[in-house]
Amino acid sequence: MEKAVNDVTKLIRGIIALGVIAAAGALIAFNPIASGVVGGFVANSNLQARAVDEVNERNFQTACVVYKEASTWQRWTTPMGWSDSWCEDYLHRM
Repeated sequence: MEKAVNDVTKLIRGIIALGVIAAAGALIAFNPIASGVVGGFVANSNLQARAVDEVNERNFQTACVVYKEASTWQRWTTPMGWSDSWCEDYLHRM
């Protein structure tokens, strides 16, 4: 009987611990400061991605000439091919 009481006590302590962890996680997740930081990070990432896309759109005709003339092997094995891989999206427009 004492073992059963110990098992029930451990189970209740575990449930309480899970509840405390869930409450702490909810406080962190729904905290306005944390939400603002995460939202700012996401907005900044989106802004940077749009800026990169605009620069690529303006400069693909001059920046992608070497990438277009390179072989598949050169594109896969050279740093130029890795850094200019964004040109792949613009090859059909050149």
